[in-house]
Amino acid sequence: LTEIGGLEISKVESFLECDASLETQLLFPVSRVWPMGFSWSSYVAQEKLLAICNCAGLDEAKVLASDCCTPEDFGLAFAAATDHTMIFSNAGPGCSSQAAMLFDKAMEEAYAQKNASKDVNDALNATCVGVNLE
Repeated sequence: LTEIGGLEISKVESFLECDASLETQLLFPVSRVWPMGFSWSSYVAQEKLLAICNCAGLDEAKVLASDCCTPEDFGLAFAAATDHTMIFSNAGPGCSSQAAMLFDKAMEEAYAQKNASKDVNDALNATCVGVNLE
């Protein structure tokens, strides 16, 4: 921010949370909520979400997305939509729940907050981001 954005160090420090230090920590955006309606907010949210998925073992080979190859195996697959993650499996009961537990752990390790009231775990039929799956 100082080199590229031309901000004074004191200005950058004014954006930090009270317990953060420029010398001891990596810097991340201060906002805990990204306002929607701007292309960068969705981009940042989705990139962070994909990084968390990767930490949980949900890598690019398992993602269902229009800009990626369809996974060869549906034993475990997932989709991400800005701040939603949907985990799918045809490997039988428990597989998606186990992946969801690893995802929850990765979310916690990334200090990402989630809305647990939206969780639907190991269900054969569900609504994902407004789409009924039956």
